[in-house]
Amino acid sequence: MTAAWDRFQAAYDALGRDRAEGYDRSAFEGLDDGERALALTMVLARAAAGEPAEVRALAFFDDPAALAGVERVFARERAPSLLRLAAARAGHALTGDPVYERAIVVIAERGEGAARRIALVTLCAMPLTADGLQHVTARLLTEADALTAVQLAKAVLRAKGVAVDAMDDFTRALPLVRQLVVADLAMRAESVARLDALIAQHAAG
Repeated sequence: MTAAWDRFQAAYDALGRDRAEGYDRSAFEGLDDGERALALTMVLARAAAGEPAEVRALAFFDDPAALAGVERVFARERAPSLLRLAAARAGHALTGDPVYERAIVVIAERGEGAARRIALVTLCAMPLTADGLQHVTARLLTEADALTAVQLAKAVLRAKGVAVDAMDDFTRALPLVRQLVVADLAMRAESVARLDALIAQHAAG
């Protein structure tokens, strides 16, 4: 086996916090064809057993079997749980199908604890459809937590075509962000209502 396999095996054998955080793309980079096929078999088996980390990891495989594994979990797990969220995240990454975004919105609305929180973070990092943007904007209008409000504001601005992800871009967009996260919710609502005009003024100025 190669050094790439050793990296995958270490991720597969992880425990505790590392296990909960799951895999990143580097765990699958450099695998030869045989190793990649074996890794997919191993990940599929754990995904089928209901392990969210492995369900999310299926997004790193450009393989019909990976998508089929995601679809099986998504169809089976109907509760707004971490497992359904994992399947929706992987399904969206593999296909871009808005059905998965809608599922993430439902979890952000109706899920509990970590599932609800992670669903909202996931939405804020995704390319949003009109429905997803509507949900994120509605949450922005009422969100009391300042850090969450900033993430929501960034998601709204990104969806409107404003670059916010690189540090320089975020610094340039900071006046807009501040208007969207002001603590006074009436003022925040006014900024959201005038957002297109505010963006145009920002771009011109």
